[in-house]
Amino acid sequence: MYLMNRRVLLPLLIAMATAGFSSAVEWYHSSPGGNQGSPLTSGGPEAVGWSLSVENGTDYFDGRESRKLYLDGEMSSSTVYYRRSGRLAAREDLDSSGEILSRVEYVYDKEGIPRAMYITAGEDTLSDLYVESDTAVNPEGTFHRHTGGSFGDWRITDLNQYGQPVARRVLDSGVIAEESFWIRNDKGSLREEIHRSGNEERRSRYDSNGRLLEETTIRNNLVVLVRSYFWTNINLTRVEERGEGHLLVRKMEWSGDRIIHETRSENGVITSQTEWTTPDERVETLFRDGKAVIRIYWRGDTRQREEFLRDGDVIRTREGDV
Repeated sequence: MYLMNRRVLLPLLIAMATAGFSSAVEWYHSSPGGNQGSPLTSGGPEAVGWSLSVENGTDYFDGRESRKLYLDGEMSSSTVYYRRSGRLAAREDLDSSGEILSRVEYVYDKEGIPRAMYITAGEDTLSDLYVESDTAVNPEGTFHRHTGGSFGDWRITDLNQYGQPVARRVLDSGVIAEESFWIRNDKGSLREEIHRSGNEERRSRYDSNGRLLEETTIRNNLVVLVRSYFWTNINLTRVEERGEGHLLVRKMEWSGDRIIHETRSENGVITSQTEWTTPDERVETLFRDGKAVIRIYWRGDTRQREEFLRDGDVIRTREGDV
């Protein structure tokens, strides 16, 4: 009896041991992006359209999952996922011939949160290695630093507790090429923005309602341009731009939430005037030396008619979009 039970039990144990590591292929309808749709009962790819095969070589927690995308029965691409202890450890994207297009390896912190990605594109060479990471800046973890790049080329962004950027540095061959800073209040509302690149710096100031008040461009430590914004409630009604001996002014008039009139001038001399007759139709008049010379009728972004003026009179008309 013992011998008989042993003969029956041994093959059963072997079958149970190997069952968890057997390969099973399942077939599904798919989209061009490889999204898994409804199951296919044919046991293979469809002759027309997109199909997806999913093969699990081992169990989910420690193993490999292969997904192959087919178009009209021919394999288009594939993706292989590698897992360790239930976590995604790596992912490979391959072309139709099986050549690896890219490989991504994931690194987790002690809480199991993904913190870095090592991305290799094309051939597995050091020059192609790309890294992304997310780490805490302060012990409380309220500020995080996101880093992406490879070797001397990096993009480093610090984010506050709301996930908003507060600082960014772009390194080119190990040298800082660009810097950006966002100054915010305790609630995360933007108060000032600073961008530096080469010998140029741009600053933007905002009011307590988040409206843009002023933009300043500084070049070689000298202010070269100042643009000021004026608001009436939520409507922008005036913009002044000073720089290089010029004063450009835009004036806007509103009816409710719709702009109905805009005038532009340079050093006190009018250069253009636009009037909206409907939300989709407007008449634009261009001036030279303060005198109207062209009147353009618009519908949306299409010119309907142009009128050429002299001393306020129409001397020539051109119809249609030109």
